[in-house]
Amino acid sequence: MNPSILTLMGLVMSAAPSEALPPIQVFLHGSTVVPAGVLIEARQEAARILREAGVETQWFECSPSAGSAQPEPACEVALLPSRVVVMIAARWKRHYCRVRGSAPVLMEVLGEATCSGQSCNNDVTIYFQIVERRAQRSDARRVRLLGGAIAHEIGHVLLGPEHSTGIMAADWAEKDVLRAPADKLLFSAADRGRLQQQVRARLGVDQQVASGAGR
Repeated sequence: MNPSILTLMGLVMSAAPSEALPPIQVFLHGSTVVPAGVLIEARQEAARILREAGVETQWFECSPSAGSAQPEPACEVALLPSRVVVMIAARWKRHYCRVRGSAPVLMEVLGEATCSGQSCNNDVTIYFQIVERRAQRSDARRVRLLGGAIAHEIGHVLLGPEHSTGIMAADWAEKDVLRAPADKLLFSAADRGRLQQQVRARLGVDQQVASGAGR
């Protein structure tokens, strides 16, 4: 099993309208790690980026609430192909070394999806400690980085482990992520088409599973 990772180091494409599809469900575990206001805005940012690609999302906060040790009931549903689990980890537990030219470089990983062959699992991890470090105590930066990282990893769930351009670039230049206009941190035109095809196919499999369970 190989991870497809995202680092903050080249990005940018523009958006185009596309046909509407039923939403995919995203189960988010992060309220015990990320400040509430930042998490809400980052979720909205990720939803916006995916919406620009023609992919609607329905979000569920799955960390236990302050008054309960149990997650929301909706978070206990079966993990169908169109459903994604996003885990936001408090700590960063590893380095990732990538060779640039002849010298190894220590990279700080914002997030990763675990992949095998040409597909990735439906659960992804975001490392908030690195988001915090790169954001330099700016809520706007934290929202931008966290929302973009979530959208990037959901992109891997749907598209597979390969990186491309736009938000699916492997390494993000800080100037692109934190200084470029919001409408530049998006999926490329080619990836938008593939995302919609994958969502349509996965929703179709969901229906087949539901039909089989009802027999």
